[in-house]
This record gives sequence, structure tokens and C-alpha cells, in this order.
Amino acid sequence: MPQITEYSPGSFCWVDQGTTDLEKAEAYYAALFGWDYTTVDESGYTMCLREGMPVAGLYTYDRNMLDMGARPCWTSYVAVADADATMAAAVAAGARPMGPVFDVPRHGRGGAFSDPTGAMCGIWQAGGHRGSGRFDEPGTMVWHELQTGDPGAAGAFYSSVFGWARETMPLPDAPYYLFKDGEHQRGGMMAITPEMGEAPSHWEVYFQVDDADAVAAKAAAAGGAVVVPAVDVPGVGRFAVLRSADGAYFSVLQPAPMA
Repeated sequence: MPQITEYSPGSFCWVDQGTTDLEKAEAYYAALFGWDYTTVDESGYTMCLREGMPVAGLYTYDRNMLDMGARPCWTSYVAVADADATMAAAVAAGARPMGPVFDVPRHGRGGAFSDPTGAMCGIWQAGGHRGSGRFDEPGTMVWHELQTGDPGAAGAFYSSVFGWARETMPLPDAPYYLFKDGEHQRGGMMAITPEMGEAPSHWEVYFQVDDADAVAAKAAAAGGAVVVPAVDVPGVGRFAVLRSADGAYFSVLQPAPMA
């Protein structure tokens, strides 16, 4: 797939993970996805590279973040034309800002908020850094799914902030929702089920893989854990939910063969 150089507003453009042990996180994801790494600047922010292209980020939590209760987790970022205006719209719709909108010199302007159901979502106004240089191929993000305790409130919020329409897909156990912008699918949404226990509302990132079972085995061998073993979803593919060596949750997806 050619390098991606532009993300339209309202599309997911980037993911990164905060960690308490950068070396451990780098070793773990290298074992799973074959990522290489480069440090951006004196901040220590690390770009995860796939075939030389940035596909994700890693950074170390500072003491202030740890004191506020930060734990290793992935954050998904939506491309926006104006980060300040989007943050204001999110707050007006009931979000809680996770801090002020900030500049990353030469790269862009971003921020993050907690939506009305408690899920954290990032926003990114691109400068020199547009987002992931690869998408929808092994070792890169392929899907973003909101798992929430209140799909009605969450759906209304994201429709207000990003202009996403919601489409309901009836499933045997519970409905699944698609966030759409015209004909483009932006992400998914599902209600947190009793089987998921006390899981908080969150955006789950899915990384594409060639073999979900093999990557799950690598995850366990590299010091992580398999939270949900690989299972088939008809018409979608085979996925597994994993926990990294430093405690961050994410999923991997082996897409179903093209018909």
C-alpha cells in the first residue's frame, strides 16, 4: 500500500501508548509487529516504524501523569482541522479535557478528552506529522472501536463533535454500531457486556496481522497475556484481545479473505 500523506477531518489518524517502561514496551511490540523505533526529539517521544514509515507512538509517563493515576494504555487520535475549536465543541457536548491543547513544534497541535461515558479520545491537527504512514496492512492500525457503558450518550456525543452518523448492525447477542462519514466507516461502537466485567469505557485499537493465533502466541511468549483467545467473526476476520508486557490492552485482527 502506498504511503498515506493525508487524513481527512473525522478520520482516525494516529495511535500512541503511554508506558512506565519504554524499553519493555519496545521489545514487546517489536516481537509482535516487527516494529523499528526512532526518537523524535528531546522529549523522548518514540515513533514506531513499519518499513521506515511511522505507524504508532510510544512515550514514558512523567511523574505528574503517574501521580494522576495514569496507567499504560493506547490512545486513538482523530484528525481535525482545528484542535482548539474541536476541544471547545467536545467540552460543550459534555467532555472533560485531559489537559490544554498543546503544540508539538513542527509536527502539529493536539489534545485529548474524556467523553461523557469516560472513554479517552485524542485529536490531532496536523502540521509536519500527518499521522500513520501506513494503514490497513500488517503491523498497522486497522480499526478503532468504542466499548462503552452508554452507547446512546456516546453516539450522540461523537455525532455532535465529529459529525459522524450512526448505523446499527443487528447481531444475535447485542447491536453493533458503525460510525460513518458519508460512505466512509470511521469506527465501531458496542456496549460493554457483563462478560467484560468492570471494564471502563474506552477506545480499543485493532492492529492488523497475518495470523491472529500466531501473534497471540508471540504476545504470551514476550511477557504479555492473551485476554480473549482468537475467535472468528463471520465476514470480518479472526481477532484476539491482548495485554502488553507493561499492561496496555489492544486487539489484533486477521481480516477475512476478500471474496
